[in-house]
Amino acid sequence: MALSQNVVFGAGLVEMTIPRLIMLGIALVLTYLAISKKYEPLLLLPLAFGMLIANIPVAGLAAYDEGGLMNFLYQGIIRIIYPPLIFLCIGAMTDFGPLISNPRSALIGLGGQFGIFVAFWMSLFFGNLFAPLISGFDGFSLQQAASIAIIGSSDGPTSIYTATQRAWYRLNPVAVGP
Repeated sequence: MALSQNVVFGAGLVEMTIPRLIMLGIALVLTYLAISKKYEPLLLLPLAFGMLIANIPVAGLAAYDEGGLMNFLYQGIIRIIYPPLIFLCIGAMTDFGPLISNPRSALIGLGGQFGIFVAFWMSLFFGNLFAPLISGFDGFSLQQAASIAIIGSSDGPTSIYTATQRAWYRLNPVAVGP
């Protein structure tokens, strides 16, 4: 086999498809936006890295390859290690200068928390109010009300996570809510 054939077959270029090329192009654009334009680097750079890793042909980096890098990283997802680390790091990077200089801006954060409690109590109240009027509806349990209430803060990922943990069968309407 000639050297050029070894390079083509060994690099996996034979298995490169149009969809993979498109995904690699999108990953490069996201990397450019994150690094050069500094547009949401904490979100776009890991996303682009995952897209690059997932679309490299014949690399053996998939999460199901036992003992591989991605399997090791996937354990952090399975064992729910990454979300607390992400929130801890983002919290450590938060600049409290604007809040200290203008304490009234704390009311914005208070509004989100207030929305959670209002949505929680309203879902319990209206669920019990309309339960006798709707056949087959028994109102909302505390878990279901919590899944609905987290929508009150307008935070999509937290709403979806809470719904999957507390009332997974209510995930579809909760995911559409925020």
